Amino acid sequence: MAAWGVPVTLDGVSLVAALVALRAGLAGEASGLYRAVLFVFTAASATANCWHGHVTGGQQAALYLGGMSVAVAVVFALVLRQIRHEGRRRAGTVTARLPRFGVAHWARYPGLACAPGRWLSGTVTPRPVRRWMRSLTCASAPALARQKAAVTLA
Repeated sequence: MAAWGVPVTLDGVSLVAALVALRAGLAGEASGLYRAVLFVFTAASATANCWHGHVTGGQQAALYLGGMSVAVAVVFALVLRQIRHEGRRRAGTVTARLPRFGVAHWARYPGLACAPGRWLSGTVTPRPVRRWMRSLTCASAPALARQKAAVTLA
């Protein structure tokens, strides 16, 4: 019975730490300390479960029981991350994601994938941007000349 008691009590402390971390995440408070406590007790529970599984069922049981303790904590940490990101999105503090070009995109369209970097570095300007820049300079030149003439006449 003692072989089951240790992992169960450690899992109980991990569960309480997880609930406190969840409450802190939903309230918009810092939950780093509670997540640290969660992972410390989860590591202890995984070690106890691994030992118990090794004694009673062999290598496979040890890996399964220890791995499940860690898996629960990792999945819960992902849930807390989603909650934090949702809060940041609601507050408007998250910037828009930048475009990403994967390996397949680079391999299939190397010229297109390199174009944004060249454009941002200033070595190449896309044709629509060049047209827009020309239209601004051409359209604003007569307006500036008229403003200068109006100032000199007045």
